[in-house]
Amino acid sequence: MGETIIGVCLLQGTTIHNILALRILDFYPKLLNDICTSEDYYGLSPLHQAIINHDVEMASKLLRRGADVNQR
Repeated sequence: MGETIIGVCLLQGTTIHNILALRILDFYPKLLNDICTSEDYYGLSPLHQAIINHDVEMASKLLRRGADVNQR
């Protein structure tokens, strides 16, 4: 375990999962900068996952919502 709900959605990388992630962020905005602590994805934020997926649109949406570009 250690995955976040937003991370799981973005890991799928589908349109419906991205929409779900954004809806969840509407209700739980503090999840925006949550870090995954699972062994496979340790240290990844939702922004990192969007970038890994080459999803420019999702990365832009996360940045507009206040994703931390300096997060490590």
